[in-house]
Amino acid sequence: MPNIEENKKLVIDILKSTGRFNIDKLIDALEKSDFFEAPASTRFHLSYKGGLVEHSINVFNVLQKLNDTFKINIPYESVVIVGLLHDVCKTNIYHWNDKKQQYQLKVLAPKEHGKRSVKLLKKYIQLTLKEEEMIKWHMNHYTWDGNFKKEEDRLKDVCPEAYLAYFADHISSLFLEGDGK
Repeated sequence: MPNIEENKKLVIDILKSTGRFNIDKLIDALEKSDFFEAPASTRFHLSYKGGLVEHSINVFNVLQKLNDTFKINIPYESVVIVGLLHDVCKTNIYHWNDKKQQYQLKVLAPKEHGKRSVKLLKKYIQLTLKEEEMIKWHMNHYTWDGNFKKEEDRLKDVCPEAYLAYFADHISSLFLEGDGK
């Protein structure tokens, strides 16, 4: 099980290191939500308390490694924002069911959760166009509304880095966190 307090401190320190305008307001909102205690999912990966922030740290680390390995030159600040906050829309949607001994959705799962994460983040901080695209399309062809195929050619032109966000998310969930079934 993750050390929730250590992960919380790590994420807050990394977010503050960006110097992004209003990052403290975003951090305050994260602390008021269940971002640091929520599971990453109900059954696929890290479906335990603190799983969401653990997943976020994993995606951040993998995204940074991909960026460095392939010399993509995504700014560090963007790697932080995308890696740590791509799934911010998963806050406050799960509850623990004592009877079933598992997390369950307390509201319908947010469709297009990448788009929802962008919308939530923009309440507090400005995002670059590339950050928006990377977060919005981090699920790639698994995007729930099925629109990825229509957007793929445009995305390849305006933000091929979105594929790195997808790869980082998938590498994390499949190889570091669980079987992804």
